[in-house]
Amino acid sequence: MAVAPVAQDVHLYIDNVVIAHEYIDPMAQGTMDMPGMTSPTQGTTITTETVQFEWTPGSGVSEYWLRVGTNPGAVDIYYQSTQRNTTSTVTGIPLKGQPVYVRLWYKVNGEWLFKNYMY
Repeated sequence: MAVAPVAQDVHLYIDNVVIAHEYIDPMAQGTMDMPGMTSPTQGTTITTETVQFEWTPGSGVSEYWLRVGTNPGAVDIYYQSTQRNTTSTVTGIPLKGQPVYVRLWYKVNGEWLFKNYMY
């Protein structure tokens, strides 16, 4: 889960006297365009054992990892880097009527972030 930066009211004190004040709003520098799954649509039921997952690239992303499992956090179906590709074909998805959990990891400025999806 990505956490949005919080605006900060910064004061610099010397001998308990404010000598500088700056309001830092990280969102004023622009917002990050995060990747997002486009196919399959979140919440749909997967009906085939092979699925091509596709997502928007976002901005500033240097690498993606896709994790697919039968439980939240599980990697019993698929767990691989897609490097900079925004698609990945996953095989071996069980068709037992149980949910499939997907986590899309993406790296921005050296920091790993992720989004979760359920099908």
